[in-house]
Amino acid sequence: MPEMDGYALCRSIKQDASIADIPVILVTQLFDPADLVQGLEAGADNIIIKPFEAEHVMFRITSTLRSREQKDSNDAGAALEVSSDGHMHRFPASQVRSPAILLSSYDLMVRKNAELQEVNEHLAAVNRDLQRAVDNLQQANETLRQENARLKRI
Repeated sequence: MPEMDGYALCRSIKQDASIADIPVILVTQLFDPADLVQGLEAGADNIIIKPFEAEHVMFRITSTLRSREQKDSNDAGAALEVSSDGHMHRFPASQVRSPAILLSSYDLMVRKNAELQEVNEHLAAVNRDLQRAVDNLQQANETLRQENARLKRI
Protein backbone atom coordinates (compact mmCIF):
# COMPACT_ATOMS: atom_id res chain seq x y z
CA MET A 1 0.00 0.00 0.00
CA PRO A 2 1.60 3.26 -1.07
CA GLU A 3 0.13 5.56 1.60
CA MET A 4 0.62 3.41 4.72
CA ASP A 5 1.40 -0.14 5.74
CA GLY A 6 -1.15 -2.62 7.09
CA TYR A 7 -0.23 -1.89 10.70
CA ALA A 8 -0.94 1.83 10.25
CA LEU A 9 -4.22 1.10 8.47
CA CYS A 10 -5.28 -1.27 11.26
CA ARG A 11 -4.32 1.29 13.90
CA SER A 12 -6.29 3.96 12.04
CA ILE A 13 -9.40 1.76 11.85
CA LYS A 14 -9.20 0.78 15.53
CA GLN A 15 -8.73 4.41 16.63
CA ASP A 16 -11.80 5.64 14.74
CA ALA A 17 -14.78 5.05 17.05
CA SER A 18 -17.21 4.93 14.14
CA ILE A 19 -15.50 1.90 12.55
CA ALA A 20 -13.43 0.43 15.42
CA ASP A 21 -15.72 -2.60 15.72
CA ILE A 22 -14.88 -3.77 12.19
CA PRO A 23 -12.75 -6.89 12.52
CA VAL A 24 -9.29 -6.51 10.99
CA ILE A 25 -7.32 -9.54 9.86
CA LEU A 26 -3.79 -8.81 8.70
CA VAL A 27 -2.37 -11.00 5.96
CA THR A 28 1.39 -10.85 6.00
CA GLN A 29 4.59 -12.75 5.46
CA LEU A 30 6.07 -12.43 8.92
CA PHE A 31 9.72 -13.20 9.51
CA ASP A 32 10.02 -12.10 13.11
CA PRO A 33 7.80 -12.47 16.19
CA ALA A 34 8.13 -8.69 16.61
CA ASP A 35 6.02 -8.34 13.43
CA LEU A 36 3.26 -10.38 15.03
CA VAL A 37 3.44 -8.29 18.18
CA GLN A 38 3.28 -5.12 16.07
CA GLY A 39 0.11 -6.41 14.38
CA LEU A 40 -1.54 -7.22 17.69
CA GLU A 41 -0.51 -3.88 19.18
CA ALA A 42 -2.01 -2.17 16.14
CA GLY A 43 -5.31 -3.80 17.14
CA ALA A 44 -5.53 -6.63 14.60
CA ASP A 45 -8.21 -9.15 15.50
CA ASN A 46 -6.29 -11.92 13.77
CA ILE A 47 -3.25 -12.46 11.60
CA ILE A 48 -2.81 -14.83 8.67
CA ILE A 49 0.74 -15.71 7.76
CA LYS A 50 1.62 -16.30 4.11
CA PRO A 51 1.74 -18.71 2.44
CA PHE A 52 -1.68 -19.98 3.41
CA GLU A 53 -4.41 -22.36 2.32
CA ALA A 54 -7.86 -21.05 1.37
CA GLU A 55 -9.44 -23.26 4.05
CA HIS A 56 -7.15 -21.71 6.64
CA VAL A 57 -8.26 -18.22 5.61
CA MET A 58 -11.91 -19.19 5.90
CA PHE A 59 -11.30 -20.73 9.32
CA ARG A 60 -9.57 -17.54 10.51
CA ILE A 61 -12.36 -15.31 9.21
CA THR A 62 -15.02 -17.51 10.80
CA SER A 63 -13.22 -17.75 14.14
CA THR A 64 -12.57 -14.01 14.18
CA LEU A 65 -16.24 -13.26 13.56
CA ARG A 66 -17.31 -15.77 16.23
CA SER A 67 -14.88 -14.23 18.71
CA ARG A 68 -16.33 -10.80 18.02
CA GLU A 69 -19.85 -12.14 18.60
CA GLN A 70 -18.81 -13.73 21.90
CA LYS A 71 -17.03 -10.63 23.10
CA ASP A 72 -17.88 -10.14 26.74
CA SER A 73 -18.23 -6.49 27.67
CA ASN A 74 -17.16 -7.34 31.22
CA ASP A 75 -13.65 -8.07 29.92
CA ALA A 76 -13.11 -4.46 28.85
CA GLY A 77 -10.50 -3.82 31.54
CA ALA A 78 -8.85 -7.23 31.41
CA ALA A 79 -5.60 -7.63 29.55
CA LEU A 80 -3.23 -10.37 28.50
CA GLU A 81 0.48 -9.90 29.00
CA VAL A 82 2.79 -11.75 26.64
CA SER A 83 6.56 -11.85 26.68
CA SER A 84 8.31 -12.01 23.33
CA ASP A 85 11.93 -11.36 22.46
CA GLY A 86 12.63 -10.09 25.96
CA HIS A 87 9.82 -7.51 25.97
CA MET A 88 6.48 -7.59 27.75
CA HIS A 89 3.42 -6.69 25.65
CA ARG A 90 -0.09 -6.03 26.92
CA PHE A 91 -3.18 -6.77 24.81
CA PRO A 92 -6.84 -6.22 25.71
CA ALA A 93 -8.38 -9.62 26.54
CA SER A 94 -11.29 -8.88 24.22
CA GLN A 95 -8.82 -8.64 21.35
CA VAL A 96 -6.86 -11.78 22.07
CA ARG A 97 -8.46 -15.20 22.15
CA SER A 98 -5.79 -17.32 20.46
CA PRO A 99 -2.94 -14.97 19.45
CA ALA A 100 -1.07 -15.63 22.70
CA ILE A 101 -0.78 -19.26 21.70
CA LEU A 102 0.02 -18.20 18.13
CA LEU A 103 2.68 -15.80 19.35
CA SER A 104 4.38 -18.35 21.56
CA SER A 105 4.16 -20.96 18.80
CA TYR A 106 5.51 -18.55 16.22
CA ASP A 107 8.34 -17.52 18.54
CA LEU A 108 9.19 -21.20 19.01
CA MET A 109 9.08 -21.82 15.26
CA VAL A 110 11.47 -18.94 14.61
CA ARG A 111 13.90 -20.28 17.22
CA LYS A 112 13.64 -23.82 15.84
CA ASN A 113 14.20 -22.49 12.33
CA ALA A 114 17.34 -20.70 13.50
CA GLU A 115 18.54 -23.94 15.10
CA LEU A 116 17.83 -25.83 11.88
CA GLN A 117 19.80 -23.27 9.90
CA GLU A 118 22.75 -23.70 12.27
CA VAL A 119 22.56 -27.49 11.95
CA ASN A 120 22.30 -27.16 8.16
CA GLU A 121 25.42 -24.97 8.08
CA HIS A 122 27.24 -27.46 10.31
CA LEU A 123 26.20 -30.37 8.06
CA ALA A 124 27.36 -28.45 4.99
CA ALA A 125 30.76 -27.91 6.64
CA VAL A 126 30.99 -31.60 7.60
CA ASN A 127 30.00 -32.53 4.04
CA ARG A 128 32.79 -30.31 2.66
CA ASP A 129 35.28 -31.95 5.06
CA LEU A 130 34.12 -35.42 4.02
CA GLN A 131 34.41 -34.50 0.34
CA ARG A 132 38.00 -33.29 0.93
CA ALA A 133 38.76 -36.57 2.74
CA VAL A 134 37.31 -38.57 -0.18
CA ASP A 135 39.35 -36.51 -2.64
CA ASN A 136 42.49 -37.11 -0.54
CA LEU A 137 41.78 -40.86 -0.36
CA GLN A 138 41.21 -41.02 -4.11
CA GLN A 139 44.48 -39.18 -4.68
CA ALA A 140 46.30 -41.51 -2.28
CA ASN A 141 44.72 -44.52 -4.00
CA GLU A 142 45.82 -43.24 -7.40
CA THR A 143 49.35 -42.66 -6.07
CA LEU A 144 49.44 -46.22 -4.68
CA ARG A 145 48.11 -47.62 -7.97
CA GLN A 146 50.84 -45.80 -9.89
CA GLU A 147 53.49 -46.98 -7.41
CA ASN A 148 52.17 -50.54 -7.65
CA ALA A 149 52.30 -50.41 -11.46
CA ARG A 150 55.86 -49.04 -11.32
CA LEU A 151 56.97 -51.82 -8.93
CA LYS A 152 55.46 -54.51 -11.20
CA ARG A 153 57.57 -53.26 -14.09
CA ILE A 154 60.79 -53.56 -12.12
